[in-house]
Amino acid sequence: MATAPATGAFWAVGFAIVTAAAGPARSTRAVGVMMGGLTLANVVGVPIGSFVGRYTGWRGPFWALAALAGLAAVFVRRFIPRTERRAGISVRAEVRALRQGRLWLVLAAAVLVMGGVLATYTYLTPLLTDRAGVPAGAVPLVLIASGQAPSRLRANLVRFAPGARIHWHTHTVGQTLHVVSGVASIGTRDGTVLEAHPGETVSCPPGEEHWHGAARDRVMEHIAIREATTDDTPETTWADPVTDTQCNSPAYATTERSRARKGNTTWTE
Repeated sequence: MATAPATGAFWAVGFAIVTAAAGPARSTRAVGVMMGGLTLANVVGVPIGSFVGRYTGWRGPFWALAALAGLAAVFVRRFIPRTERRAGISVRAEVRALRQGRLWLVLAAAVLVMGGVLATYTYLTPLLTDRAGVPAGAVPLVLIASGQAPSRLRANLVRFAPGARIHWHTHTVGQTLHVVSGVASIGTRDGTVLEAHPGETVSCPPGEEHWHGAARDRVMEHIAIREATTDDTPETTWADPVTDTQCNSPAYATTERSRARKGNTTWTE
């Protein structure tokens, strides 16, 4: 609720500034650039803010945003052209504008669009687990790349809480896991559980049943890379949950790199 007035004021002032600065001929393009920048801020800025917040606390990203906002204000003052002063608009005139049906239609469309987006984020977990059948441990998947035809690349940034793991599963065309932070554990049906550290990459061949998750004492993030299938064959087939006995294999949490070469699963630095 506290951020709603600030967000509304930002959009109102932002639209007014970009359209006035660009002029009637380029106002549509200017608005598109502005909205594209906001999208980029969500795609790039939110993960960066989350990463920084892990080391500085939640105040760190807020102070960084405050500094960037101050820097942006300097650029706005320096580069946005001055315009002539316009006649003041009374509050009464603004209230009278609410009598227009077209205005309410636009507002209703904005409410429906934003409400749908925010509702999707709010109910993302039950949608994935109850409707799509995705195991709860795989909910942290955040899509960071999805190739468009003819590309078949799929890449996901996956974050696991300490000790969290996903179900047994296979990938039709295999999977590559690159550890970004923390310590990853990857297990196969023969009882092998290998450990991978940041900068290391683990390759799981097509059809090999395996699981992966975080070590017990720390958060883990890895990038999961795979290819989409060329037909209707599922990319991933999920199976039963990983039991504590399977997870606590004698090889679990070992740092002995030779274990990573057992079976078909391999690791590289």
